[in-house]
Amino acid sequence: MAGSSTLGRLFLLALPSLLPAPVAAGAAGQCAERGTCMHRSHSSGQVLLQVRQSLQPGISELAEQSRDATFESARPGTCCSREPHTFLTWSQFVQSSATFAENISTGLPVVVPCGHEITIDQDISQSLPGLQVAGAVKFQDGINITMRTAFIFVCGNFSIGSPRAPHTANVEIVLLGGTNVTWPKPDGTMLNFGTAGFITYGGHTYLRGSACDAPAWTRLAQTITPMGMGLAQTVVQTAAQHHESQDPQINLALGRPARQSSVGHHRYTAEKAVDGGFDWKWSTILTETEENPWWYVHIPSLSNVGTVTVTERSRNGVELSGAIVGLVGSPCQQGQLCGGTLCSHTMTRSGKEDFDCGGARGDYLYVQLSGSAQLSISEVEVFAVASDNDELSPPAFTPTRAPLYPPLLHPLLRPLTSPPTTSLRPPPPPSPSPSTPSPNPPAPNPTINLALGKPARQSSVGHHRYTPEKAVDGGFDWKWSTILTETEENPWWYVHIPSLSNVGTVTLTERSNAGIDLSHALVGVAEAPCQQWQLCGGSICSNTLTRDGKEDFDCGGASGDFVYVQLSGRARLTLSEVEVFSAASANHEYHLELQGTAHTAWKVGDKVMITATSWNAEETEEAIVTGTFVQGVTIKGLLRHSHVGCSTTSEQCVVAAEVASLSRNVVIRGEDGCRPVCGHFMIAHTNHGFVCGVEFTNLGQTE
Repeated sequence: MAGSSTLGRLFLLALPSLLPAPVAAGAAGQCAERGTCMHRSHSSGQVLLQVRQSLQPGISELAEQSRDATFESARPGTCCSREPHTFLTWSQFVQSSATFAENISTGLPVVVPCGHEITIDQDISQSLPGLQVAGAVKFQDGINITMRTAFIFVCGNFSIGSPRAPHTANVEIVLLGGTNVTWPKPDGTMLNFGTAGFITYGGHTYLRGSACDAPAWTRLAQTITPMGMGLAQTVVQTAAQHHESQDPQINLALGRPARQSSVGHHRYTAEKAVDGGFDWKWSTILTETEENPWWYVHIPSLSNVGTVTVTERSRNGVELSGAIVGLVGSPCQQGQLCGGTLCSHTMTRSGKEDFDCGGARGDYLYVQLSGSAQLSISEVEVFAVASDNDELSPPAFTPTRAPLYPPLLHPLLRPLTSPPTTSLRPPPPPSPSPSTPSPNPPAPNPTINLALGKPARQSSVGHHRYTPEKAVDGGFDWKWSTILTETEENPWWYVHIPSLSNVGTVTLTERSNAGIDLSHALVGVAEAPCQQWQLCGGSICSNTLTRDGKEDFDCGGASGDFVYVQLSGRARLTLSEVEVFSAASANHEYHLELQGTAHTAWKVGDKVMITATSWNAEETEEAIVTGTFVQGVTIKGLLRHSHVGCSTTSEQCVVAAEVASLSRNVVIRGEDGCRPVCGHFMIAHTNHGFVCGVEFTNLGQTE
């Protein structure tokens, strides 16, 4: 957040409700006797800040005001007009103050008196009951400092950094809940500042972190997509080298270079047909109306091609059952038919067209319309011919599509380690003898839907069309790809995946028409199948995210043979699709190539945010900077989504993800676990102040 040096318009961040509260009255005698200006009511957890008489000799006075003065009379200046005459470090102040230790022990705030300037020169190990600044407080640079305090009330001067230079060391101020701060008004009523506040009321607060005046964000120069997840980069790189072992469940076209005969709209460019998305508005290609329009994907030395699935644009699209799909050794030419080996149309299903290429080979797979036409496609998926040893049915019978979440892989995200050069799938194991246990299956790939095409059951069938296999068929159509039980006790659905382990995310897609909210469904992993009317048990997964008709559940690496979805009590279960992904590691590093030079100010350990470039804003992700280089930064984290990037030198550079540093070296936050009422930050009744390059987090009222 950045602020002007003149705060005539006020800064209000996470300002809580100022609820009326009883006046603290427990320590009036102490105030008169010792001259202190704070009262605490131990029953209400409330502190009353009030100007009384001078402090003890040697500590100076809180304010040169009369006994009955209130803060209101000091506006618009500070409540201390005296220039500092005593300069101490925090360690000196702690040792010399006659009231510091006593205030700490009795739960009263630490007071920095008028005329004193205290420089905090060390980490403050103990939690403070509060800090009232009547004089001045500043932070010494070059030292990382953490301060934990019930509140801060500034009516003097409080500064981190200066107009000459920003503060470069780390400062963290943690506001602890539980203490109400009030101030008497002239009419005798109390002004309540709420709990755990950083309050500047008539004073001067100057906060200038190292990020002030430095650009905090830039854009991606290269597209990135999750890597380091099992097979990752090898899906693309080794596919051309090891066709004999291609997995018929892997989309060979995903993320490969693509071209089209013309661009009918700047948004609908060739790569959108191999980005793993199906949105009609954001993930579509479109040519102009022309003779023999075409689109192709370049997959060098591609062979053994089985099914090609072409997804039509769901809105304002064209029927593609009569399209020409084929493989050719050279790129298509403008206005000409591409030729090569043609694939035959085999199936139409819910906006998808399947073409059988019969094991054909070539370097380019294309989709074309003959004659004068305009070609529009949402996605093209290419699958190898399934061998007799494949457990799953061929794609023509078990629809296989790139899972929407997490998306599959993209060739432009490069792991720091060299990708393996072995084939995608290990060679078939030897046939086990009766005395030899079956070998363990290959480690699951977190980008592959493990449930796709696996055997499934449900507690009952509410309609003959809505049978259990529809939830693992790769489809999302509410009418043709949905399961439905009868209304019964504890209805369930499960998929059988023997020896399943390390389960990460389970994604439920709700039925888009006449569906139900599945955010509170029971999702789990069990060793045994569910039983009629009983709760399935096993390891329960927790709901982590709701997004556009989908519910994500984290199973935390659970193991079992069955993944189930269940409703408790009397209910009717319906859902469209269940996708199961293995747990992924957050320890993978990636190079982010970025536009411009904003990243040169970022440091190792900074947190960065990568914005979504799809229609779904929830695909925005975070990672940690582990290194920097001339063109960008190295990050470490668990990425689940593709983020589009482009070079500013490209004429088609329209969409690129923004990448921003979220880290600030000056942090003001509420304490962990403070909900529902956390701390707040407030500047009021002053025309002086500056806030720039500061992070405010975990603040405000959540209920």
